[in-house]
Amino acid sequence: MLAIVMTLGIGLDQWSKSWASDSLATPDHPLPVTIRADEVGQPVGDVLRARFGLDDSALYELAERGPLGLARVRPAYRCKQTDMAYPGQRGASGMFGYWVFDQRSLDKAPRRFPQYRNEAQDFEQYKDATLSEYLQASLPWLDEAALQELFSEYVYRFDPIQVHLNEPVQAGWTYLVLSRDVSVIEGFFQFHYAENPGAAWGIFADQSSGFRVWFFSIVSIVAFAVIGTFFFRLETGQRLSAWGFSLILSGAAGNFIDRVRFRHVIDYMDIYTGTLHWPTFNVADVAITVGGALLLLEAIVNPEVAFLTRRRPARLSIESDQQAE
Repeated sequence: MLAIVMTLGIGLDQWSKSWASDSLATPDHPLPVTIRADEVGQPVGDVLRARFGLDDSALYELAERGPLGLARVRPAYRCKQTDMAYPGQRGASGMFGYWVFDQRSLDKAPRRFPQYRNEAQDFEQYKDATLSEYLQASLPWLDEAALQELFSEYVYRFDPIQVHLNEPVQAGWTYLVLSRDVSVIEGFFQFHYAENPGAAWGIFADQSSGFRVWFFSIVSIVAFAVIGTFFFRLETGQRLSAWGFSLILSGAAGNFIDRVRFRHVIDYMDIYTGTLHWPTFNVADVAITVGGALLLLEAIVNPEVAFLTRRRPARLSIESDQQAE
């Protein structure tokens, strides 16, 4: 049962996060649209309508945002390693910065540097650094060879010119959609892309990447060991507890995989009302929550059997002194 639950749970979690990464967009995580040969000459609005199924309202909203809604990448804006990270610019400058296709593919979502929440901090720290030094610090998992490959084709300055929906697309250009959510229940539930480099509710998000990697790796390994021990010590009849621990393990493993791969956890489920939003979550978080609920449910409906509430006889020393001899 543990193997089945973890396989299905981790598989669904990783698939759904991959879908979110390829289908949802924010200004820090735009969706790239690289022009195919059969699309050359078409209006960019028609290309976006065909690629993403956007209606006229969604297209108009993108156009209204200007370069913060729809941008483009052109070969002329490619950067070199020796470029200054901040060439006479200041932080919090709107559209100054770089698109970095850190997965080394123009078909995969790039990262925006500096990220909006880090603009002022990055400017103070790297205003005299080269772009190579800046990206080495921002993407510490890339070695020198990977960084050189990145600069060969996948690092671009922002193009501040507004993209008009009726402009014909050209070969060699990649457009970026900077805003796309998917509504599930209007006014209550939607899919919205987010990255959480910290723990629940963003705890430790402001710590360095190196600290977070080691801290969460150690915490995760300890948690796996403890929960795994609890699972294998379950007794006959503690079925809900078995399901609960299995779900908790699968959820913890799903988020741990994200931290190893990306140094952050991908979230995309957004419950909201008006301007109030519950912290964005994912399938792994749902599994952990449901697992915990099953442990509590068994403790309520069957306390004599439940793992959390069943009384265990105290160990008497040397079997009660060999039953008083």
